[in-house]
Amino acid sequence: MCFVLVVDTPVVLYEEVIRVKPFHHRCLVLVGAQGVGRRSIKNRIIQMRPAEFGAPTPNTSRPQRDGEIDGRNYHFLSRDEMETDIKNGKYLEYGELNKNYYGTSLSALKVVIDSNKTCIIDPKSAESQPLIVSSNCVTLDVHVDWMVS
Repeated sequence: MCFVLVVDTPVVLYEEVIRVKPFHHRCLVLVGAQGVGRRSIKNRIIQMRPAEFGAPTPNTSRPQRDGEIDGRNYHFLSRDEMETDIKNGKYLEYGELNKNYYGTSLSALKVVIDSNKTCIIDPKSAESQPLIVSSNCVTLDVHVDWMVS
């Protein structure tokens, strides 16, 4: 008895690694389970290279606390304003905690990007439900209908 294995895709025996010239990324998205240190990583990167990286100022519908500065700690909006903006698709991500909304508006990302910095975001809410696709630069011969349906 004889078996023949036919392989349609090439077998990679060597993968070349090259140094790429630096280029400007608009956003760096940190994803991971709660408690793994996304915020710490974000803050450390910004602390180490403040001229190159920034983070958007989030919005909230909760009342402003003593010592907080509007536009620095949060953009403080009314609940109605945030609901309207959410319905109009003006948020990258948002969530509700203790009957208050928190979220990252697309305009807040634009402020960082327009300052010629890479915008670091670490979405937290369940609404963002990121779809993460990782590629290792191989020929793609796969149907991806599930991504567009």
